[in-house]
Amino acid sequence: MKDLMKQDAAVSEAVSFIFVLAAVLILVSLFLVYGVPYIGEKEEADELDAVLLQLSSLQEGMDELVISEAYGVQRDFLLPVKKGSVTLNLASDTAGSTFTLSYESPSGKTVTLDSDGLFLNGQKIQSFASYPLADAAVSREGVSEGKTAVVSVILLRTTGPAANTAAAAAVAAGVAGAAGAPCRVFSMRLV
Repeated sequence: MKDLMKQDAAVSEAVSFIFVLAAVLILVSLFLVYGVPYIGEKEEADELDAVLLQLSSLQEGMDELVISEAYGVQRDFLLPVKKGSVTLNLASDTAGSTFTLSYESPSGKTVTLDSDGLFLNGQKIQSFASYPLADAAVSREGVSEGKTAVVSVILLRTTGPAANTAAAAAVAAGVAGAAGAPCRVFSMRLV
C-alpha cells in the first residue's frame, strides 16, 4: 500500500508540472499573438505622430520665414524615420513649381505636406498662410527606414500668382491660399 502511495505522489508531481508548463506556453502564445502586433502598431502610430508634428512645424517655419521676410535664411527640420519612408517631389522641373513632401508608414498611412497644406491620409488638417512653391534645385531622393531625414528650406523670392504657371493653375483650381496672395518660392532639400 505504501508503494502505491509513492507512485501516486510521483504521478501527481508529473501532472502538475505538465499543467504549469501548459499554462506558461499558453501565456507566451497569447503574448505573441496579441501583444507583439499591438506593440508594432503603437510604435508605428508614435512615429506617424512624430512626423505629423515635425511636418506641421516645417509648415509653420515656412510661414514664419514668409511673415518675417527672411530671404536667404536656412531652416532645417528633422524627420525621424524608423520604419517608413520620406520623399520630396516637384510637380515639374520649372522654377517655382508645387512640391510634395510625403511620409509613408509600412502599413500605408501617409502624412503629406504640399503647396496646399498638411494632409493625414488624404484629409487636409492644416493650411498654409501663403501659397509656397519650391525651386527646381530640389533633391528628389527618398530617405528610408532607420535614418533621420533633414529637410532644409530657404525663402528665395516672392512672385505674383499670375506670373507663375503653377500658381495660376492653383488659382484656376480654386486652391485655398493661392488666390490673391503672392506666392513664396523656397529652395527645399531633403537629405
